[in-house]
Amino acid sequence: MTAPVMHTPLEHRAPLAADGKVIEMAEAPLSGKLIVRIDPAIAPFDPPAACRFRTREGGDVLWLGPDEWMFLTALDALADTRMELEAACAGRHHQIVDVTDYYTTIRLRGPKAADALMKLTTLDLHPGVFAPGSVAGSNFAKAAAWLMRREDAWEIIVRWSMADYLWCMLAGAGREFGLPVQEPAYGGSGLRHRP
Repeated sequence: MTAPVMHTPLEHRAPLAADGKVIEMAEAPLSGKLIVRIDPAIAPFDPPAACRFRTREGGDVLWLGPDEWMFLTALDALADTRMELEAACAGRHHQIVDVTDYYTTIRLRGPKAADALMKLTTLDLHPGVFAPGSVAGSNFAKAAAWLMRREDAWEIIVRWSMADYLWCMLAGAGREFGLPVQEPAYGGSGLRHRP
């Protein structure tokens, strides 16, 4: 038997860069993702404030709602992170769900990245409003996703089923800045199969 091979939804997409690197776009390396639901009053971790994320040892914790957070971690640390959270939450009403296979992340960099993003969402991305450390859920064209702003990049956490669609929409939004047009991998009859 051969070992299973992990694929990502955008592995067929090469990273893109506009002239002068005013926008760079790539699928981020696959990371572990856990959704944690627990009353913040009894949470055994220090939850970030609303619409914020916090970097911690081994990854990030994102605020998703009043009693919901996403823990991002390296794939090889996913099992340990889950066990630590389960142990810490034991005896408290909670839920921990592994959503690693449900989401992927598209990373944008460059001085025109926000301009391209603003074509697809109604979020206010002005630096005084959406500063580094911010996170918010919104629609990007027709794809529901979470947007994180890091010091040097924007990261969009999107469902795998919408990843290729959003990739093409982002490339189109960055066309005026030099990103190449991307043709969808989905046709009228569904996903094109790998050879």
